Amino acid sequence: MCLVEISRSVGILRTLLPWNCRYSPKLIELLVDVSGQKHLEKLVLSSCSNLSILP
Repeated sequence: MCLVEISRSVGILRTLLPWNCRYSPKLIELLVDVSGQKHLEKLVLSSCSNLSILP
């Protein structure tokens, strides 16, 4: 199963530590603002070959 879309509401999760979107070739846009993620330690986007938009 591949991740295709991520809800913007993920941006309100303040305790999200690792965020792994690896191997999601159908993911095109990451519209979530991660700048408010004070505890985010790692954002993994490897093998997201179609990802073209980041906030």
